Amino acid sequence: GAALQSRLAELTASAAGEAAAGEVEATRKGLTALKLEVDAATTSVHVKVALRDSIAAADREWLKRAKQLSAGEADRAAAAAVAELRSGRRRTVPSAGASRVSPDRQACTASRSSAVCSPAPRV
Repeated sequence: GAALQSRLAELTASAAGEAAAGEVEATRKGLTALKLEVDAATTSVHVKVALRDSIAAADREWLKRAKQLSAGEADRAAAAAVAELRSGRRRTVPSAGASRVSPDRQACTASRSSAVCSPAPRV
């Protein structure tokens, strides 16, 4: 149990609040691996329960930081898109419901009539 406790102490030595995305991901993977090792360990149930509780608490902290980082990325992307629209550099993108089919083809599809769908004769 002492080796597992020291490994948990190593993983949670740094503060989650200021961690970068890479460190958050690495620590959460380490906590998951440690949880699996605790489950497989041959130690007392009391020690396992205490370790699992500590791992779960640490993982919640790191998950909270991961969500903060993710929200920050989304906020920065939205701010950049708004800035581009305001500066006029970005061309508009059709909405998800907008059709990319030509107006002639839309009429053909809407009417389902072969007379309307046949191409106009070329002169």
